[in-house]
Amino acid sequence: MLGNYQAHFQATGGAVVMYGTEECPYCQKARAYLKGRGIAFADERVNKPGPAQARFEKLKIDGVPVILIGEHLVHGFDVSAIDYALEKTPTLSNVQRRIASEPNSK
Repeated sequence: MLGNYQAHFQATGGAVVMYGTEECPYCQKARAYLKGRGIAFADERVNKPGPAQARFEKLKIDGVPVILIGEHLVHGFDVSAIDYALEKTPTLSNVQRRIASEPNSK
């Protein structure tokens, strides 16, 4: 899904933002996939009240993971959609290919 997700990137400091929970197996797979590709991302946990949950609710999407990459929103763990969004987001070529070591628990 295409959209303007700049507020999410600015709020988290990430060029890629993933909203998820600790328990969700698809969230765990998405985290592992992004880390395995060397993609730095803001790991926003939405199962506790706080700023991350509030930002997630504004998306009006049911279920996690939700991954924001440039103007792309990927709902669920969909490798082809993630790869497509990464390929179509030219600014990511300037992003350091480092692995986020700690989730941003907010």
